[in-house]
Amino acid sequence: MNIDSYYPNIDKNNFYLGMISQVYRSSIVLQVENLSLLSNRKIKHEFLVPNTINFFVVIDSAYGLFLGEIYQSKVLGTDSLHKSKSDEKKEQVFPEISIDIVGLLGSDEKFKLPGFKTAGITDKVYIANRELIQIYLTSIEVNNYEGQELLESLAEIGNFDAEYLNLQANTLFDRHLMAVGTTNSGKSTSALSILDKLITSGKKVLLIDPTGEYKGCFTEENVKKLTLGVDATLSVGKVLMSQWEKIFETNENTQGATLSKAIRSLRYQKKENQTCILVKDNQSVVEIDDKISTVTPQDVDFDLTLLPNQIHAEAVQLSKNGTTYTSSSFNVNTNNWLLEKVQHVLENSTLENFFCSK
Repeated sequence: MNIDSYYPNIDKNNFYLGMISQVYRSSIVLQVENLSLLSNRKIKHEFLVPNTINFFVVIDSAYGLFLGEIYQSKVLGTDSLHKSKSDEKKEQVFPEISIDIVGLLGSDEKFKLPGFKTAGITDKVYIANRELIQIYLTSIEVNNYEGQELLESLAEIGNFDAEYLNLQANTLFDRHLMAVGTTNSGKSTSALSILDKLITSGKKVLLIDPTGEYKGCFTEENVKKLTLGVDATLSVGKVLMSQWEKIFETNENTQGATLSKAIRSLRYQKKENQTCILVKDNQSVVEIDDKISTVTPQDVDFDLTLLPNQIHAEAVQLSKNGTTYTSSSFNVNTNNWLLEKVQHVLENSTLENFFCSK
């Protein structure tokens, strides 16, 4: 991994910037030896713009070759800069460049996260050439999927002239992707471009489109379109209790526990093929508890339409002798808050159309 092997066509000294003067946990500061090295220049097919930010540099270190990204460029005194430029003594100015270390070149010729390794004082820093930048771009491929064609020109790389990102389709699923930008900045268009590449390459894609933004972008021949609540439903048994609590916005007090009790009671009723709620008022505690205890992890389905009534039926307390359940006006008032939430969600969001019981 000698640095000279990555600069075969042009002497690496043409890319030299200076030495490291400060080292931090995840970043370094480069001391540029003179201002002339920061001049924009073009060498064959290499276009060098080292006087700004967001450009890559390579650090020749004892650990190997680090790749860094420039995030700050400055000179210590503007007066000396102006005077030196007018006197044509640029070598008297000592600019500083701050660099984030983003990768360490491995034996497989791919840049990986450096971990605790970092560059050292007086290590030499060079502007990264096209070959090293291309190695960095291909390092995004975590796995090599044999026989899989690349998605050509998936994205244009900022600050690189006519440089495009080409990835295997499965690489998009090896990592999380996030599109960030202001309104009308192109987030949806970028996502649509990625989807189009995946679909035309024959990859299976699940697209959840709450607003219908992409509804008209693909034909029925390319994708199968389903509308939740119209021609597609979700089994209530697939929804976790924590998710039900989020759907009905339970508070941090007793509402979550009450909702859980009501759903468990309805699961018992479904298991016994009963189409009504489980009444607990004036019923034996032992008998009710024995019934509920028969509900297994496999008994997950229930009738969602009965949930408000079942919440009302859970407003009971133990009798004085502790043998039966009796109605509790206090629990009725407490459960009414949850009951009204559930009724509101079911009545105003057509939630019942989204779910089904087996």
